[in-house]
Amino acid sequence: MKKVRKNLKKVAVRRCLVTGSVIGKAHLIRFVVSPSRNLIADIDQKLPGRGYWIKADREVIVKALKKNIFTKAVNHSISIDPNIIDIIQTNIKQKLINQISLSRKAGKTIFGFEKVKSYLIKNPIGLLIQAIDGSKKEKNRIMGKSLPKLIDNCLTGEELGKIFGREKVIHCAILQSGFIENIVFNANRLNNLKNPVPQYGNAELSSLDTKFYRKLSGKNNE
Repeated sequence: MKKVRKNLKKVAVRRCLVTGSVIGKAHLIRFVVSPSRNLIADIDQKLPGRGYWIKADREVIVKALKKNIFTKAVNHSISIDPNIIDIIQTNIKQKLINQISLSRKAGKTIFGFEKVKSYLIKNPIGLLIQAIDGSKKEKNRIMGKSLPKLIDNCLTGEELGKIFGREKVIHCAILQSGFIENIVFNANRLNNLKNPVPQYGNAELSSLDTKFYRKLSGKNNE
């Protein structure tokens, strides 16, 4: 029991302003208010100033915006970019791309249908990444029982291609390495911000329409 408590102490936690739940910092997004009173998503959780923590989930962030949770917490008017969720998604996607790029530089990736398929015949891999816009039929052809993890709803063929200096890449295998944990973590984080959330497969979350954004921006800029 003591060992369990010691391990729990090592996990840095914060309370989500919306749900009230105490969650590990890794599963939260930290927001700060700049000197010019703009709300900024501190993806790396390193910016100076008081942090306002929200669960890294689209539905929860939407609720925070609709209920003016940030304004109430700060206790004065602030400006919120109407595209703040898209900005967060872009930043997290870039972190995911950077991790794949680092694994490539370390010689821990294989890309291309034939190369990946040939490698899988005799060797195990740690992770298979497939482009969103790849052919479903071709994607299924490369699937096998030996695949421990699969990411196929995060990056386009063009986005994967840029990592490898190609116009387009559909299939990318990550060999067993320390990169896999961070890649999967950022992929899941990115999916949690999509609308609807791919990995849950339940009812669609409410959309953020233009009227709501205009109303929100108008209120916060008064």
